[in-house]
Amino acid sequence: MASLQSVQSFAQDIKERDEKIYALICNAGVWIPDDDTNQQNKTTKDGYEAHFGINHLGHFSLIQSLIPQMEQSDSRIVIVSSSLCKSGKINIQKPDFIYKQREAEKKSFAPTGYCDSKLMNMLTCRELAKRLPSNIVSIAVSPGFCVSQLGRNVHVPIYKKMLMIPIMRLFQRSTQQGALNIVFATTEDEDNIESGSMYQDGIVWKDGVALMEELGEDLQKELWKLSEELINKSSSKSSKTTSAD
Repeated sequence: MASLQSVQSFAQDIKERDEKIYALICNAGVWIPDDDTNQQNKTTKDGYEAHFGINHLGHFSLIQSLIPQMEQSDSRIVIVSSSLCKSGKINIQKPDFIYKQREAEKKSFAPTGYCDSKLMNMLTCRELAKRLPSNIVSIAVSPGFCVSQLGRNVHVPIYKKMLMIPIMRLFQRSTQQGALNIVFATTEDEDNIESGSMYQDGIVWKDGVALMEELGEDLQKELWKLSEELINKSSSKSSKTTSAD
């Protein structure tokens, strides 16, 4: 997901199999702390800020590529977002977030790029619901704070881990509990779900819906347009490179 060319190669391989797609679960993600000194962690192979490029643009490219095949059957797109999307901010008029993390207005444990990308996940889900044919359902889901490898780039001194882990275990969900949210969104009867909504623990997450309504539809459309432009730019560059080779 950190390489748009790799995403397109994967999508092409799926197309050549000529198989129907019943569910596409977009669950890849990175969490890069602001103080991470490894520059390779901070950008994708295409030069985009890692959270934007992997958590949002890579998924956007994959979804766009596979929609024609998903139209052949009753399909579902599940985009894994997060309740941290409430801390996200997107300034389309000044899209510096494409190449670097937004500076935090106040100190927070969550990287701004992560929060922003999770907001983009929700916006994409909402816009997909408007653009897709009726036989494809688009749902965003928040799995909650659960045990995973998301924090693999977070380096905490061992003594702090020893203090934090027992406390975290009091309210942290297991991997299985987090996965249940994704399983629900993927398998629940279509009559019981609403395309374009975000779900948490099997019900519509009202705070997320309220946030989307507050932000309005223009931001969804503008993010979609920007994402399409970047994908087309990447495809054009890849075609030129192939021709040169």
